[in-house]
Amino acid sequence: MTDPAVLFFAGLVGLALGSFLNVCVVRWPRGASVVRPGSACPACSKPVRWHDQIPVVSWLVLRARCRACGARISLRYPLVEAAAATTCVAMVLTRSVSLEAVGGSLFLLILLGIALTDARCYLIPDEFSLGGAAAGLALALAPGGITPGTAALGATVGFGVRNLSDLSAGFAELHRVLRPGGRLVILEFTVPPRRLLRAAYMVYFNHILPLVGRLVSGHPWAYSYLPRSVRDFPGPEELAGLLRRAGFAKVDWFLISGGIAAIHVA
Repeated sequence: MTDPAVLFFAGLVGLALGSFLNVCVVRWPRGASVVRPGSACPACSKPVRWHDQIPVVSWLVLRARCRACGARISLRYPLVEAAAATTCVAMVLTRSVSLEAVGGSLFLLILLGIALTDARCYLIPDEFSLGGAAAGLALALAPGGITPGTAALGATVGFGVRNLSDLSAGFAELHRVLRPGGRLVILEFTVPPRRLLRAAYMVYFNHILPLVGRLVSGHPWAYSYLPRSVRDFPGPEELAGLLRRAGFAKVDWFLISGGIAAIHVA
């Protein structure tokens, strides 16, 4: 059992990282520095004092209002901070205090940042994508892990294949550029096969998720495209067939999270 003090510390680290992630999500799409200037209210431009930047707590104490002008502070800020803290605690619980927990937390927080900026601005800053790739290669240097060369060989596509305009052509190109021994790993949403779970999932996917996306991003259309794209996307077996026709001789796939997502390895 993990020491509660360790979990508490992991939660504090997660809150701090979540606060920093909020800054990155707002500034990186504009090409602005995340170091200078300091945080300021977007409504009145008054600097935010340090005691008004305590993750989650300050938002509650201020009742979601700017201390200087009373402008409303978005619910996105405490939600991201809480999500980051939960991520770090969960990784420590499942992977103990290890480099794997550090890497997993970093990977999931980068994905969270990408999701938020994509929902707000419809772009993914290079700082997330290239920075995340660099961090992954750096972690591969740690003792006991895979080699950097092996890490660089793999092509990993997470929830992005649905954005390809031509799946067959995309898979053929991936097959062409992969070196011998390289693997293609695809993580994508799918529709759960079990009837009861499928019904509950579609209610969440079609109604609750777009509402959360609207609250987090401020855009009423955020994540409204996602349910449509999943419904129109090939099922796991059909996707495996496309990979085989693209030239991948051995294709395996399996469902995860009750069947709401599938992992294909080719």
